[in-house]
Amino acid sequence: KQVEPMIEGFFDKWPTASDAALADEEEMREVIKSLGMFNRRVKTIKNMSNQYLLGFEDAKELYGCGKYADDAYRIFMKGEWKDVEPNDQALNKYHDWLKEERSVSV
Repeated sequence: KQVEPMIEGFFDKWPTASDAALADEEEMREVIKSLGMFNRRVKTIKNMSNQYLLGFEDAKELYGCGKYADDAYRIFMKGEWKDVEPNDQALNKYHDWLKEERSVSV
């Protein structure tokens, strides 16, 4: 509920990782302040954007990304869903669905 009102304006201002990496920190704080912990979030967004631009193999290499982000990246982007054991409820539902679908279609 807190992210939705802010997210469109955020991506209007900084549509790419390059834009976010170069963003004025004070301006970014103003846009995301409704989310709380805005100083930490600005640091995370800028650091992650810079690392993203340098390239990465797994999402867990990016600043601020943990198991959930890495699991989601491996499932949705890399197609490595068979090798992932998610802890998140929504990812588990999708993961279970994939396993079921793949076993039916084989």
